Amino acid sequence: MRRSLPLALALLVAWGAAGCSRQESAWRGARDEDTAAAYERYLRDFPAGTHVGAAQARLDALREEESWRQASRVDEPEAYQRHLAIHPDGRRAAEARARLAEFLHTRSQHAPRPAPHEEAGATPVDDPTASSPAIGTATFRLQLGAFGDEQAARDAWQRLRVRHADLLGTLPARLDATGSGEATLWRLQAGPVDETAARALCGALESRETPCLVLPE
Repeated sequence: MRRSLPLALALLVAWGAAGCSRQESAWRGARDEDTAAAYERYLRDFPAGTHVGAAQARLDALREEESWRQASRVDEPEAYQRHLAIHPDGRRAAEARARLAEFLHTRSQHAPRPAPHEEAGATPVDDPTASSPAIGTATFRLQLGAFGDEQAARDAWQRLRVRHADLLGTLPARLDATGSGEATLWRLQAGPVDETAARALCGALESRETPCLVLPE
């Protein structure tokens, strides 16, 4: 019995060392490869591993960079809003908001106004009988985000309406769908209101770090 105890302890130590060796080898491999897939693999194989925190942090950073590359490549307001919806406090968040501000002061001011009508892809978010405040000529909307999923857009509206009840509480909202299939983008828009009110509301929302674009009807 006394001889078997040291042997068992030695086996346990050897087993633990082998496990640590596999984990360290996997971690070195993940760092050398430095891809999202590599860190996802490490986290899947060693969910309680020594380097879980570092792996998750690097994975988040890589995902944010990929999201930013896609937004920069598309270079449209919806792309930056989509990036901010996923990474509101990320390293590129300030750049995304700055790019949105450029669109706010250039593209939206010079965009041609289509004939007034409800776009085919637009879906009311609220009760269709809800009315917006009669402020001048209501020909502008606030775009508050762009989402790849309809329910995510609806959930975002509920959060925004509660968080900014003083600004958005009386406004109706709609979802404007563009694209088709997996490429469908749901643009969350509130209004309509007149241009002065739209710019004032967007300015107030942006001061609270909530992305907003003024768009003509």
